[in-house]
Amino acid sequence: MSIRKLLIYLLVSGCALAQEGTVNISIDDLPSMLKDISPHAEIINNHYNLVKAESDIDLQWSNPELNYTREYVENNSLKETEQLFYVSKNFSMPWNHLQKKKMWDAELNAAGLDKEQSKNNLLASARTAYVHLALLDKQAEKHSSIKNILSDLGAVVNSRQQEGAISSLEAELLSMTVFALEADIIKMQKQNKQAEMQLRQLLGISESTEIKLNTAVVFNKIQFDVSSELFTNDSPGLKARQKSSEALKYSISMEKGNIFPYVTLSGGYKTIDKGWEGYTLGLSLPLPLLNFNRPQIEKQETKLRILDLQNSLYKQELQSRANILTSSVKTSMELLSKQNGEPYSAEILENLKVAYREGTVTLAELLSMFNIYRDSYKEYSEQLLSHYQAVFELEALSGRQLITF
Repeated sequence: MSIRKLLIYLLVSGCALAQEGTVNISIDDLPSMLKDISPHAEIINNHYNLVKAESDIDLQWSNPELNYTREYVENNSLKETEQLFYVSKNFSMPWNHLQKKKMWDAELNAAGLDKEQSKNNLLASARTAYVHLALLDKQAEKHSSIKNILSDLGAVVNSRQQEGAISSLEAELLSMTVFALEADIIKMQKQNKQAEMQLRQLLGISESTEIKLNTAVVFNKIQFDVSSELFTNDSPGLKARQKSSEALKYSISMEKGNIFPYVTLSGGYKTIDKGWEGYTLGLSLPLPLLNFNRPQIEKQETKLRILDLQNSLYKQELQSRANILTSSVKTSMELLSKQNGEPYSAEILENLKVAYREGTVTLAELLSMFNIYRDSYKEYSEQLLSHYQAVFELEALSGRQLITF
């Protein structure tokens, strides 16, 4: 393990001397953390390693066979013993081995592209979980600010109620608004735990390690003037399927050459009683008298037809998904761009508080404005999450980086 990997492991998982730790994560740290400590990334790597091992097994040289036979015959007083030691080995036909190697090269390329697509999807999931958790933290903070302001105004409301300036119904509205806020905060705490658990699970971070997010999630407009077809054409997942189709074509060529799949050569030493000794040489070649490997060829050709149809459907689904995502990103950018500067600042809440103290707005109006603020910020957060989720999915689909934080 490199020093860098060791440091990341100790930072995230903690060491034997510490029961708990804290890891500060920025969104730009996610690729390296996924690479170094994520169990999901390790599974993806091992899927590729499995295909590589299968290739090595199929392409390796077969072992020779050592053979020994002993024959004894007797006719009246005549006796004879014959012994034979020989080595035999199967040799694949050169053209068959070449097609098999091409097939496995294509399979490995497909596995490599599948690995790339899987890691892109994993990174998109981790970035979405990060953004979701950060937005939930911010939303809970906004709700708590409103609750604190309403709690501070409680004494003022009670005083005005006693003076007859406001009705008991208005005071009850305040109590109901605080209750709704507290219920929302509890709900968000549950969502926060779920989002944090998802991020931990993706990164492989233990429950004993505290997570702190360092990247502020705000709306960043991106240059988005490319067509959805470019995302589809660059998709590692689509390229992987095309490579699998190419591998099947080499497999068909190999099966056609398997009419004479191999030749067996043998050679050895032979002895017979009364001083006879010598050597033996042999050659064995399968004869295509009963079949020409046609069933296996037809099987591979059927597989290729199925895969080509599946690839065509997959490309259509990919194109449709890319169209939906690009349209979603463009629409969300238009909507989110309408918010200038830092939206929903704490200054708005303070101004509303001051306006009520000064008598500029009534309690009912104040509570209505707080509810508008709360609902609007919740919708803004959901739109922002949906926007980044679509962007991250497009990045995973195409392998292109569209945004930096």
